[in-house]
Amino acid sequence: MFGELFLPDTRSLSFEEIEINANVVLVKVVSAGKEAVCPYCQTTASRMHSRYSRTLDDLPCGDRRVRILWKTKRFFCDNYACSHFTFCERLPEVAEFYARKTKRLQEKQVQIGFEVGGEAGKRLAHLLNIRISGDQILRFVRSKAESDYPAPRVLGVDDWAIRKGQTYGTILVDLEKQQVVDLLPDREPETLAAWLLDHPGIEIISRDRGKEYIEGIALANQGFIEVADRFHLLKNMVEMLQRLFERCPVELALAAKKNSSDQIATSPVEISKEHDELEPEKDKNKASQEDKKTYRQIRFEEVKSLAEQGLSQRAIADKTGLARQTVRKYLHLDKPPQKHQTTGSGSKATPFMDFIRQRWDQNVPSVKQLFEELQAQGFTGSYASLNRAVHCQIGVRNLKKSRIPAPKPIKYTPRQAAWAVFQPDEDLKDRQKALCQTLCELSPLAKNARRLAHAFREMISNRQHDYLDEWLVQAENSQIVEFVRFASSLRSDYKAIKAALTYSWSNGQVEGQVNRLKLIKRQMYGRAGFMLLRRRVLGPAPVS
Repeated sequence: MFGELFLPDTRSLSFEEIEINANVVLVKVVSAGKEAVCPYCQTTASRMHSRYSRTLDDLPCGDRRVRILWKTKRFFCDNYACSHFTFCERLPEVAEFYARKTKRLQEKQVQIGFEVGGEAGKRLAHLLNIRISGDQILRFVRSKAESDYPAPRVLGVDDWAIRKGQTYGTILVDLEKQQVVDLLPDREPETLAAWLLDHPGIEIISRDRGKEYIEGIALANQGFIEVADRFHLLKNMVEMLQRLFERCPVELALAAKKNSSDQIATSPVEISKEHDELEPEKDKNKASQEDKKTYRQIRFEEVKSLAEQGLSQRAIADKTGLARQTVRKYLHLDKPPQKHQTTGSGSKATPFMDFIRQRWDQNVPSVKQLFEELQAQGFTGSYASLNRAVHCQIGVRNLKKSRIPAPKPIKYTPRQAAWAVFQPDEDLKDRQKALCQTLCELSPLAKNARRLAHAFREMISNRQHDYLDEWLVQAENSQIVEFVRFASSLRSDYKAIKAALTYSWSNGQVEGQVNRLKLIKRQMYGRAGFMLLRRRVLGPAPVS
């Protein structure tokens, strides 16, 4: 039973004794085999020379570390042509040669390193009662043999930032198995072409419309089926619409002015309606607050009830926890005392309160102007005392209610206009709908651009490959410079665009793997060198 629980390999090792201490479990074992193979000449030997002890750290047991004390055998090599006279038996299924850890413990540490990195892996290992340094975890990760990934049939290609805006690498993903097959240190066409030539068997490549990857695939010249990513096609359309509206500032300004005037015309009615709807709610809340008893009223009624039961003042004070003087005062009153409220009559603005309320009802622009008018009438107080009196006597809520704030003027950017024109009506908010309708009313160019953009969006979303040629002709004949150029760029990559509307493959999985790469990179702080990052992204598992 103990052998099955603690021994890494019950076929190679035999259990002898177990010793449990406060922090460590010592497991004493011996080798079960009577023969061994010489690692230098591969000759089987049976004559034992001596024994020596090896100490191996193993997986922890609860809160205790586990250490294996292994009595290892040394054998004579009877092959006189061998370069070694004696050799020590080796059990690679238990531990590597000269290792101080069992193989299963080292594998767990490697997995921790691949998942969370060096320093974070050290902290996690210490929580699991495994002693290891961050540098040692990284050494294990670097020394782990790379998995041999077969060449994919469907490959996804995209770039990722080593230093954003400066240097970029390339990520290659098997879209069928949804796993990263390799990372390249740059996005040069020659690098991608060399990788494609070294990995025959690829049939389909999904990519964005970056010129580096188009040139790299062309350099390989292996007859791949290239599929342009549909998301990037829609993104290119939005960027093209944004460039279009960047040269239409007059139309955007007129649309903003028209929608601002409409908002100003309708806002007072809407605000007054809101106030009318909120008034009954406020009155209801006020009435409910008046019906609610205060703590002082509840204690007053409690004292009166206990007095009617015949209890003395001392007994009532002991039972309620009130002072005897408070009990005596309550017994002499017919209703609970009211809280004393300050009148605030010490302000120099008090004699002018009627005038202040009258001016606020007339929507005086500011307290500053009111201060100047009161000074002309003989007010000798300071501006701060007047401001304090206005807020205390009239109240902040009344000040806000007395005037309706003017709506802010609307401003539209080319990006907002592009998005409003590109999106379908059911996905637009009211503000975006107003912008789209106003632009189409003011500018025939915007109306035509909206028609072409919606047709392109529907074609890409529903993969209508038969409609591509017709749409290209419409864009070229639209006399809109941006659409003519966009159609020309699509024709230069016609086969990939056609394949994007024919096949279901896209770069969605690649974008997800890039997101995972960013997470791993940021986990590693400043130690995310390319080789170490590549090892962690590829990972030890078949699917990572």
